[in-house]
Amino acid sequence: MTRSSRYLLLDSEGAAQLLNLVLESRLMRITYPSLLFLSLVLASCGGGGGGTTTPAAQNTNTTPPTTTPGGTTTTPPTTTPGGTTTPPPTTTPNNTPRVVEYYGDSTIRGCKTDTNCQQQAAKPAPQAFDETLPATPNHTVSNKGVDSTYACQLLNGGNRDQDGVTVLGSWQQRMAASRATHVIVNYGINDRLQYDVNTYKQCLFSIARVAKQSGKQIIFETPNPITAGDVGPYAQAMREVAAQTDIQAPVIDQFTYLSNKYQGRITEIVPDGLHPTDAVYVEKGQFAAQEFQKKCGNFTCTLN
Repeated sequence: MTRSSRYLLLDSEGAAQLLNLVLESRLMRITYPSLLFLSLVLASCGGGGGGTTTPAAQNTNTTPPTTTPGGTTTTPPTTTPGGTTTPPPTTTPNNTPRVVEYYGDSTIRGCKTDTNCQQQAAKPAPQAFDETLPATPNHTVSNKGVDSTYACQLLNGGNRDQDGVTVLGSWQQRMAASRATHVIVNYGINDRLQYDVNTYKQCLFSIARVAKQSGKQIIFETPNPITAGDVGPYAQAMREVAAQTDIQAPVIDQFTYLSNKYQGRITEIVPDGLHPTDAVYVEKGQFAAQEFQKKCGNFTCTLN
């Protein structure tokens, strides 16, 4: 037998048998080199212990991080094989810029009461809203109010923009093209002259659903009180739509806020029966900004 032929690769059982033959039959002289050789053979076979190895602790978490529409990433907790759970890192407030589009009728555009709506108020509610919001995070606010409009008209399109010339498309088309992150919708005063409450609710529901499907945060704003009719049932209808399970939209309740603040003195709110004074426009915008910060301050809106 040659020198090289004696260096056979054995499994753990074969190595053990070889060792027994050496010791019991004394076929070989037990020398330091031979013991070294045997030890190397045994080691290569796992030391006769079944070949089991203990892996290093590793992260067994398979849940990927999640990202909210505003860009905040939430990392799930990690768990090691020993059962130790490491909590996720603390997230910081979302600083994604807000792009707010403010939709409504002439009470949003800012009809100036003493000019028969021929002029815009010095500071319409969306402008006061913009100026009241904190500078951080960055935000832009667009006044999308159009005179004499109502919710179902916004949904179906066909009405003219503030310039009186541009024909506006359907709500679905507008949302698909919009860069808005948040959409505020205030209708009801003109709706009471066009549709019953149930039809109004159906249009609001569709408006909210389309906005949500387009990735927008939808916020409803109830109309201000008026003396030219009863808009209360429409304000209540808006609250009911907002609370539906598949809508869950926050509400800026201007109707309740102004009714309580002026204690029924509605003519002080709307001298012409429909449109607020310049001072009330500012009050509306400031109240809306406070509610927006409370309910949408961390980008994703909540009901309360």
